[in-house]
Amino acid sequence: MVQQLSLKVTTRLEELATVLGWFNRHYQPQLSRQTLIECQTLLAEGFTNAVQHAHRDQAPQTPIEIELSLSGNQIELRIWDRGPTFDLEQRMQNHPEKPASEAMRGRGLQIIASLADSFSYHRFHDRNCLQITKTAVLD
Repeated sequence: MVQQLSLKVTTRLEELATVLGWFNRHYQPQLSRQTLIECQTLLAEGFTNAVQHAHRDQAPQTPIEIELSLSGNQIELRIWDRGPTFDLEQRMQNHPEKPASEAMRGRGLQIIASLADSFSYHRFHDRNCLQITKTAVLD
């Protein structure tokens, strides 16, 4: 059985609490503690990147849409933004990893890459989609 959820929020970092609360209400009982924390981190990094980078020049009312699905032990997370597109592969190649002590910002994509089984970024019509897949350990 596939469980699918969606949420629409505005482009404000304060919405992160709403996003994580929504995720926790639906997934916390099903996921192991480690998987829950990793998924929360993936969601937080993806959402924060959309607010700070994709929507940097957008009005605060510009929506960010989040879709989640759980099928078996696969979690798929999609974060939709309305910012300009960018080349994910080029960004990953041109952004060397830095030790945490040297880079307090700009590591979101590396964090996503380290925790996700796979992720991609695509443009669909007037929106971008960051798609993240994670194999979940279920309780």
